[in-house]
Amino acid sequence: MESNIKISEIPGSIRNSYSAIFFSENIYFGLLLIAITFFDLVAGFSGLIAVITANIFAVYFGFDNLNIKKGFYGFNALLTGLGLGINFEFSLLLIILVFLSAMLSLFLTIALEGIFRKYGSPFLSLPFLFAIWIFLMAAGKIGMLVPTQRGPFSFGFHTLSSLDIIINNIKIFFDSVFTNDVTRYYLKSLSSIYFQYGIIAGFVVFIGLLFHSRIATFYSFVGYIATLGFLNYSGIYFSEADFYYLGFNYILLAIAIGCYFLIPSIYSLLWVLILVPLNVIITQGLFLVLGIWGLPLFSLPFNILVILFLYFLKLRYYKDEKFSEVNYFFPNPEKTLYNYLTNTERFRNKTLIDFKLPFLGEWYISQGNEGNLTHKDKWKYAYDFIVIDFKGLHYKGTGLKVEDYYCYNKLVLAPADGTVENIIDDVEDNEIGNVNTEDNWGNSIVIKHSEYLYSQVSHLKRGSIQVTPGDKVKTGQLIANVGNSGRSPEPHLHFQVQAEPKVGSFTLEYPFGNYLLVKDNKGESKNSLKSYSQPLEKEIINNFESLKLLKNVFVFPPGTIIRYEYKGFMNGQIELESVTDVYNISYFLNKKTGAKAYFSVENDSFYFYDYIGRKSDILYYVFLSLYRIPLGYQYDSKISDKIRIDLIHNKFGMILQDFIAPFYVYKKANFNINFREIDNPIVPAEIIIDTSVNTGKKEILKSEIVITPGKVENIKINFKNKKTELHWIE
Repeated sequence: MESNIKISEIPGSIRNSYSAIFFSENIYFGLLLIAITFFDLVAGFSGLIAVITANIFAVYFGFDNLNIKKGFYGFNALLTGLGLGINFEFSLLLIILVFLSAMLSLFLTIALEGIFRKYGSPFLSLPFLFAIWIFLMAAGKIGMLVPTQRGPFSFGFHTLSSLDIIINNIKIFFDSVFTNDVTRYYLKSLSSIYFQYGIIAGFVVFIGLLFHSRIATFYSFVGYIATLGFLNYSGIYFSEADFYYLGFNYILLAIAIGCYFLIPSIYSLLWVLILVPLNVIITQGLFLVLGIWGLPLFSLPFNILVILFLYFLKLRYYKDEKFSEVNYFFPNPEKTLYNYLTNTERFRNKTLIDFKLPFLGEWYISQGNEGNLTHKDKWKYAYDFIVIDFKGLHYKGTGLKVEDYYCYNKLVLAPADGTVENIIDDVEDNEIGNVNTEDNWGNSIVIKHSEYLYSQVSHLKRGSIQVTPGDKVKTGQLIANVGNSGRSPEPHLHFQVQAEPKVGSFTLEYPFGNYLLVKDNKGESKNSLKSYSQPLEKEIINNFESLKLLKNVFVFPPGTIIRYEYKGFMNGQIELESVTDVYNISYFLNKKTGAKAYFSVENDSFYFYDYIGRKSDILYYVFLSLYRIPLGYQYDSKISDKIRIDLIHNKFGMILQDFIAPFYVYKKANFNINFREIDNPIVPAEIIIDTSVNTGKKEILKSEIVITPGKVENIKINFKNKKTELHWIE
């Protein structure tokens, strides 16, 4: 049998099997956790043998490579091996049983993964529980298997007397430092996750957890304190040994619900505070039930409650953005949260249909949503558009004839692809000042764009409609002309989105995809690009048209190679390859350093959205310079965007922010773009764009980008007053 995973990647999968218990892939955290399991040599070797066994067989039988690399097929075997190693003395028979238990854990992992995947739920450490219970029950029948004499509080170094002395001295030191019971219980609870029973092991786990994630560390302590508080308040008796032996259930529950499976927030914290007491009750009840068979609880309460709660959330019909499940798991909760906050704003409505404005040129919104005249109640989400001149007038001459109005007879365009569903085309235009209340909507067209999503344009000129029901229309296609029919005292274009095909149906709140805000409702010039926004009354807006030159440049099919030579504070050459992985995710790969910059082309814009690699890599500066490039050009228009803050700020400067991030984000990272110059607006041969990145008031990067047919020819970068320039190499 063959597998795509390389032998060199096996050590990584073994290491990740240790850190996966804390939902982590951090290299150093994994190494620390391996080390603390060897505080008891027998347990350490047993766990390592189990992990190696499970990962090798997962590779051999060709299971999912990504899950193998992440340690998902190894961590249950690890726990089973540790559990056997801590309970029995070292022997060849123990090694054989550890090997067999690892196989059983892997079988159970694969089986439960297949079952739980159907319901979108994790299997957590259920395979470990079933495997360890079976082997512990069988152990009573195996006469040659010797229960441990090391004791639950020993370090397992009883055969190394000189080392024992050193370890005991360290233990005495830690006991003298951590004298507070709250701290001691917390550290011992952390250590018990890996079947260790001491403050030193718990302190090492704490340091690793803190390094891995400040948010997870915070939630672990909250879960622990909440448990102590409820136990004391309810009067439930617990001994020190009982608490730190079972305390990891509450710590892992807090991390899983508070910041791993759910986006960290005040709402996830509140649910942790609700679920912790429930977990205490479940623990007490299950303790009595399993005691009948003499089986330890281990992580059963944690598994039951987390799986039940996540499945409960899966069945919701309506989901609140304030309380969101994680759809894509990043290496730590910080990155998950910052990615969610940034991309929620950047791509809030990217799955919606991209509605264009139904006209050409600049138009004024005479009445917007919940307007003063007719946009009321169930018809409140609608727009009335007119054309005005530089003086703010919307007609010429006396304004007594429909022909005097600038918008009269202007072209009306299809706002998106669809099928014409309904039309009215037999209503006469009104004379100025008169309205037709019997034919309220006047001449209208309703277009179906998807199930339960229709657009309607109304008050059209009689005889101007260019389509019939059943016709397929494309975005921007001419469908009619502006008129003055129906309830329309003056020529204007009415637009609304609705869920039904009938003319005049109740309106839906729905944004336009991309448009230019020319002037805001205070009359101030903006020239800013709005993405999936709803314009306001009295604003002047214009369609944002893509430009062929830009659309052709920012197309990077898999295998595309781009080369630059750069000189300045950095010198050399870079070769970038466009790569698309098995999940259809595209990124640029710096073939020399391995750095990756993830991108997509959506909604008339080229976007970068993630970067993995050193911030000293030249690809990082390209990533920041081209963070977002709209595929259209409007002279002197300004566009801003958000950058994930951990991509800009250094790790030390983010420590405090990480701790309070679920509740408040004070760090800033913004991207700005200004279209500066174009040589020919009709058939351009060169476009110059200025971009910048700031952290609030402080600007850290400025770039000048020169785009010519088929390439981004030149990028001048000034990063914190250090300059370099990239030149395209053919």
